[in-house]
Amino acid sequence: IFIVGMPRSGTSLVEQILSSHSEVYGSGELSYLEKLIRRDTDIYSNFFDLNEFISGAKRDIIKSIGLNYTSLVKNFNVKEQYITDKAPLNLLWIGFIKILFPNAKIVHVSRNGKDNCLSLYKNIFDGDLNWTYNEEDILNYYNNSNELMKFWKETIPDFIYNIKYENLINDPKAESKKLTTFLNIPWEDNCLNFYNNKRAI
Repeated sequence: IFIVGMPRSGTSLVEQILSSHSEVYGSGELSYLEKLIRRDTDIYSNFFDLNEFISGAKRDIIKSIGLNYTSLVKNFNVKEQYITDKAPLNLLWIGFIKILFPNAKIVHVSRNGKDNCLSLYKNIFDGDLNWTYNEEDILNYYNNSNELMKFWKETIPDFIYNIKYENLINDPKAESKKLTTFLNIPWEDNCLNFYNNKRAI
């Protein structure tokens, strides 16, 4: 289960809810997927051809990325049936996720734009999030992310579930039940006790 969205949009809350389920392990923000894609493809060169991936011409590379990611995730050695990857900016790689893991599920978390952007602006982050320290950069990133998600939802609509942070806060039970239904996971009331979840965030 890939949980994506803008940073500070509510992805951590969604993972806490899901990882409170007995069959779901929350692995947090994994950097595996982006690093493997950057390492094994020429995605940032002028020679990258996405059609080669879609058509299967790069089958060996696709298989290698998928196997390496799966191998890294298996190192968690968990007993749960499902595992989450909550790297919010995996939203950039949804097309790859669909090709690599056709049986995966994408949960996209969205939040009111002003609230989300303000929360980004007032926080200091680890990692490569320098765009969060400039108002214009934040706005551009937010708008571009929305356009990208609109494209993915139109292209592969059954692959992505959108959950709004405000709706989740206002009616956690109803929204959490809709989410587990989409994921084909049987409902457990413990999902509503996410505040008792002791896993590290």
